[in-house]
Amino acid sequence: MSYRKCALFFCVYLSITAIDFSCFGQSFFTINGGAKKCTIPFRLVNNVIVIKVKVNGTPLNFLLDTGVEETLLLDLQNEKEVILNEVETIKLQGFGLEEPISGLKAKGNYLEVGNLTSENHVLFVVLNRNIGFIASLGIQVNGILGSNFFKNNVVKIDYQRKRIVVYQSSYFRSRFRDEDFTAIPILLEDNKPYVDALVRESTTSEETISKFLIDSGLSSTLWFFSPNKKLLEDSSVGVFEDFLGIGFSGIVRGSYSRVDSVSLGNISLQNVVVAYPDSTFYNNLKLISNRGGSIGGEILRRFQVIFDYQQNMVYLKPNKFFSIFFSYNKSGIHLQRGDDRLISIQPSNYNDDSKLTINFGSQNLNVKYRFIRRPAYEIGYLRCDSPAERAGVHIGDVILKVNGTSTSELSLDQVSKLLKPKNEEFIILEVDRMGENLFFRFQLKNILD
Repeated sequence: MSYRKCALFFCVYLSITAIDFSCFGQSFFTINGGAKKCTIPFRLVNNVIVIKVKVNGTPLNFLLDTGVEETLLLDLQNEKEVILNEVETIKLQGFGLEEPISGLKAKGNYLEVGNLTSENHVLFVVLNRNIGFIASLGIQVNGILGSNFFKNNVVKIDYQRKRIVVYQSSYFRSRFRDEDFTAIPILLEDNKPYVDALVRESTTSEETISKFLIDSGLSSTLWFFSPNKKLLEDSSVGVFEDFLGIGFSGIVRGSYSRVDSVSLGNISLQNVVVAYPDSTFYNNLKLISNRGGSIGGEILRRFQVIFDYQQNMVYLKPNKFFSIFFSYNKSGIHLQRGDDRLISIQPSNYNDDSKLTINFGSQNLNVKYRFIRRPAYEIGYLRCDSPAERAGVHIGDVILKVNGTSTSELSLDQVSKLLKPKNEEFIILEVDRMGENLFFRFQLKNILD
């Protein structure tokens, strides 16, 4: 299986060509029944938020992404069928693409998110079956819900409790007390929130204030679009080149390093791992003036975050994750979910049809086996000259065990975390390579510390 889908970051930039936006109607959400607020649970997968959304009655999983303006359907593979209203063909210009790709625009759709509804919602459908999230998130995600979710209400995201509370704007403002929160002005550009952040570099102590997109769909910490070239060329500084993710046009590469601090208002995060994507990644983007980059989920998950788009404000309150050390990928292994594999369970009296008959002479032994489907986590990308590559690990190897822990009952996120301990630990991998079980042992090395 090739590494063909949106990967470890989820920065999706789309522009819609040759469309009159004035005819779209209103795609905002309202709270049903006159309620003042509603609560929506979510799954946090690789630092991004996945919520349940019904589209014209069909239940789907959507990524909640402040870095995207419109609502997108990306992956309707397998069993999902969605009835869409008022459909017409359009062209979608994706990030990094030289040529537009085919898509659909659908108007007049009915969306439900918990006790929220949007009665005349506009959707854009990407008709490229190679674009999706299951490989990189490990679960089926069918689309992206962008700024339409935020613009009509106040939205509080509680990363610690994994829940979203949506408030009627007037109700929230009449009761909200911000003593425990840091209030930070935001700039809304194309209905996407930008905030001033101060970045202090490690070697020079140089401080830079730039505008950063608050991007809940980016799983990383911070992407810096204006790197100090001397920093990246200085051999005394901990810097390494690596895979950053997959865009519509292919693999995005760049460099990782640490900065002394990233400050948002009066909140300062220390020793932050930052990524510097190759400039080809963003050269063709329409960037706002003085944009420094994007702030992602690895930073956002350390807060309660309240978005008030109508007042151009964001409020931050540190949670229990705030002081957790910023780790990074020392092994060089980037995982993806492959095809499911069948695992046999010890013989038992299961009430199913998985029955095997073994003949020994004249005696028939009827033994029942239970076979269950489990996701296979395979190596989709391997950093050059990394500890894993030097040990002999290959792209395409399926990870069976990490330090004796079976991966069959774990999520992709959990397996990835097993490969990212803080210290220079030894890793023992058991892998399946084309039907052969192999073992590899290597020690992680700190490059940035």
